[in-house]
Amino acid sequence: MGGSTEALGAFEHVRTFRWVGGQYTMTPTTPALPTSEGIYAFVAQGDVKYIGAAKNLHKRLSSYLRRQNKPTSTRPVHGLLQMELGNGPVEVFVRVFKERTTLYEDLPVDLVLGVEAGLISKLNPPWNRRGVGRVVVMEVPTTRGANVTFANEVE
Repeated sequence: MGGSTEALGAFEHVRTFRWVGGQYTMTPTTPALPTSEGIYAFVAQGDVKYIGAAKNLHKRLSSYLRRQNKPTSTRPVHGLLQMELGNGPVEVFVRVFKERTTLYEDLPVDLVLGVEAGLISKLNPPWNRRGVGRVVVMEVPTTRGANVTFANEVE
């Protein structure tokens, strides 16, 4: 389970994904999503489910809506979002960075990727875990020469 929205600090709630009338929606439609780079979080039932970074938040978040209505992605987070929307709305929070890099002891530090990694480490959101949402299939040979197939969804 991921952490609560309190851990998101300076993040701002900008949208909510919903399943309405047989279609996925993202509301409200105004004001426009920021086109700057930053970090976004998906929150369902008060728990942070996913943390991501984007060079253009508007394009990235709009792509989630497009892919829900026209499933063309093989990325597990898209399928997990769709499954979660069957249980209720998913809130979208963002944090915009005015400058992407800063200096630490004369070394450039990427704030967006650093904060994203720090939040993932701290909150351990379930959709950021490697392998989540994937089905693992194994072919195991038997003593009689036949193979037995096992399939299991990684949680």
